[in-house]
Amino acid sequence: MDKDLKTMKSINIKTLLIICLCAFSFVAQADLLTELVSGEYNGKSAPEITPMPDGLHYARMTDGLICTYNFQNGKTADTLFNIHTTKLMKLDSIEGFVLNPGNRWMLVYNNKHRIFRRSFEADYYIFDIERNELQPLTKDMPVREPLFSPDGRYIAFVRKNNLFIHKLLFNTEVEVTTDGAEGSVVNGATDWLYEEEFSATSVMAWSSDSKQLLFLRLDETEVPQFTFQTMLGEGYPQQHSFKYPRVGEPNAKASVIAYDTQYKSLKRMDLEIPENSYIPRVIASNNPDKIAVFTLNRNQNILEMWLANPKSTVCKLTYTEKNSDGFVDYSIADNFFFLNDNSFVIMSEQDGYRHAYLYSSVGIKQSQLTSGNYDITRIYGFSEATQTLYYQAAKISPTERQIYSMRKSKEQCITPEHGIHSAVFSSDYKYLFDTYNSVETAPKTIVRTNAGKELRVLHDNNDVEAKFKSLNLPEKQFTTITTQRGDELNGWILYPQNFDSSKRYPVVQIQYSGPSSQLVYNRWRKDWEYLLAQQGYMVVCFDGRGTDCRGRAFRQQTYMNIGPREAQDQVAVAQYMAQQPFVDGSRIAIWGWSFGGYMSILAMSQPEKVFKCGIAVAPVTDFRLYDSGYTERFMRRPQENSSGYDLTNLSAIADRLNGRLLIIHGLADDNVHCQNTFKYVEALTNADKQFDMQIYPDDNHFLKKGNHYSHVYHRMVDFLKANL
Repeated sequence: MDKDLKTMKSINIKTLLIICLCAFSFVAQADLLTELVSGEYNGKSAPEITPMPDGLHYARMTDGLICTYNFQNGKTADTLFNIHTTKLMKLDSIEGFVLNPGNRWMLVYNNKHRIFRRSFEADYYIFDIERNELQPLTKDMPVREPLFSPDGRYIAFVRKNNLFIHKLLFNTEVEVTTDGAEGSVVNGATDWLYEEEFSATSVMAWSSDSKQLLFLRLDETEVPQFTFQTMLGEGYPQQHSFKYPRVGEPNAKASVIAYDTQYKSLKRMDLEIPENSYIPRVIASNNPDKIAVFTLNRNQNILEMWLANPKSTVCKLTYTEKNSDGFVDYSIADNFFFLNDNSFVIMSEQDGYRHAYLYSSVGIKQSQLTSGNYDITRIYGFSEATQTLYYQAAKISPTERQIYSMRKSKEQCITPEHGIHSAVFSSDYKYLFDTYNSVETAPKTIVRTNAGKELRVLHDNNDVEAKFKSLNLPEKQFTTITTQRGDELNGWILYPQNFDSSKRYPVVQIQYSGPSSQLVYNRWRKDWEYLLAQQGYMVVCFDGRGTDCRGRAFRQQTYMNIGPREAQDQVAVAQYMAQQPFVDGSRIAIWGWSFGGYMSILAMSQPEKVFKCGIAVAPVTDFRLYDSGYTERFMRRPQENSSGYDLTNLSAIADRLNGRLLIIHGLADDNVHCQNTFKYVEALTNADKQFDMQIYPDDNHFLKKGNHYSHVYHRMVDFLKANL
């Protein structure tokens, strides 16, 4: 009896220990997931740097101080702003600043309120550096998009869709436009579509003599309005509306207006373009009578640069980038620079890859500055003093970005380390801030000379890097596979912790797959895939056809037909993984967000039944429901490509869904409307297909409200445990 009792006690103690260990393991995994999705291991962002006009110094903000520092040695040169010592008025805090080319005045701001993804309003204040005096920019705040004139005497800004100019010498304000109104006309700033699909929160430019201000006017009167409800407030649900042009629907009518500061007149530029064209950028030249206006036809396969005379309104077509078999990337306009004689450097795909070209002031090609079977990804500028071009390129690999200089056909890699490099150059291109990271190196900012010599480390995340590496988790291994069709796809594989090649593991396939996108980079980004690897999953990610930095031909393969080829590529990846001896081919899942969510469902609806389950977060389920600016770039309008759009309608093939699906959406998603999800789940119901669904009230496309983001990832992990 006593012996049996002791045995039972021993068993109970062992059982208790096992339960405790399991509970500890579960808590540890939950903690790791929370840490990963909160961004704890991604490190702190590099400080925002603003180069000064003298080329020797830069400005940055720290704890209510805005100081200038020496590029070469990092020593403090001057204090431009001290929140504790200002005259006339005091602020408790500032969130940012805007420097003035004339150096006497600057702007500081606080009470920042986000409008859409990039745009924000804030309370702006003028600071007189000479007198140490601080005062409001305007009596009626908040405002947005302040822009100093080149001579430093004026500040243009937008308030309630109208454009204003503040005259610094007289401390007076001029109302430039009066027709701006929400849902009707936008002056100077942009609407939802321009911000989301052309990365523009403002389209305006001062002439070089500061006498003329050119700005974009958008008339969105005829644009259909999208309305959604929020549910969590008091009383009845609240309705929110804004203009959202879906494919084939009317866009905002775009025009460019010039305001003359002397005569206070408004003139419309005489652009000979179709009424439904986009005008994504205006850029000043060194000649006050020539301001570059970039226009893009609605099909986005013709980008034109016009030199507009703000006095006469005459516009001369000077450069054209055209692709009769595909789309033209609007960001070409962001890689455009005037030289002193008004010749210009521009990025173009004319030889099949993105490269830099030099054109004369009248638009005659002078030379190709870079060449090779690789894409340059950004032009930082051209030093006329040394005749040197500075740029970023994916030359080593599509998964990497290095910074290069090119002088007299001699190329030099300034940043030789493997990984992702981006740069901010001094105004004379003698120095640069190289912000760099890789799978092995947490983000850091290195101050270098333009020859690549490292001067010092301005910012690092060594503590975060050490903390993550102490977890002893596996790391991504980059590879290339060849599909059965012969396509080479770049990707990475994250093997499970304590990988044993004699065992067979389940696979989670991560992808985005959108046209001209990339997800496979050699970068430091520690996300939920590391938790999955710790829990025994093999995680893989491959960029399929249509993705970026492999030349125009690869990038344009999905043109007019987004979806089917990318889905077949993801199926091919799953088939490849299933052939590996250490993979359980009957347990493969696919996951994606936004376009990636669309791709998860489409890949699960292919004839090859390779996915046991999948997750789609905020998916587009019919591209007829998505916005015009994005979709028509790759598909043209439904009126021209009805059959291509038919193939994007997932509801029409709901009966083909294979495997268990978890679909997730925020009810206040202004980007991919939750109507996409509701239409698809209705089709699944009618097809008698069971599915799982998670809805988040009052949250948008990114699900960052409250605890939603963490909840999403815990929900997805639970789903994989139950179904994979």
